[in-house]
Amino acid sequence: MHLGCRMPDPIRVRDVVRKRRLELDSDERAYRISYDVLFPDGPIRLMPDGLVEWFSHGEPRTSRVVATTLGQVRAGERVLVRLDDTPDQWWLCDVEAATEPSGVEGG
Repeated sequence: MHLGCRMPDPIRVRDVVRKRRLELDSDERAYRISYDVLFPDGPIRLMPDGLVEWFSHGEPRTSRVVATTLGQVRAGERVLVRLDDTPDQWWLCDVEAATEPSGVEGG
C-alpha cells in the first residue's frame, strides 16, 4: 500500500580507508570536499567552523567542506560520510552509484 511516503533511494559508496562498500540512504548527510583530501590515514574530524582535520601519511591536514546530502551528489564524487556512531568522525568515500540529483540546473 502506497501512503505517499517516498523511500530514500540507495546510494552506493566505497569507504576509501577501510575499503568496504555500503549502500546508504539518499537523505544521509554528507560533505563535499576539496580535491586536496586524498589519502587520509583514518577518519576525518569535522570541526564546528566548517573545517575538517585529518592525517595523511602521518602529517596533519585541514580543509574546508560544504554540507549536502547523498541525494545531491553524483557517481565519481568523493564525499565525507559518517559511517559510525561517533559524531565528529567522518570517512572519505567514493560515490559509486547515485540517483540523478534533483534540482540541479544546467546539468
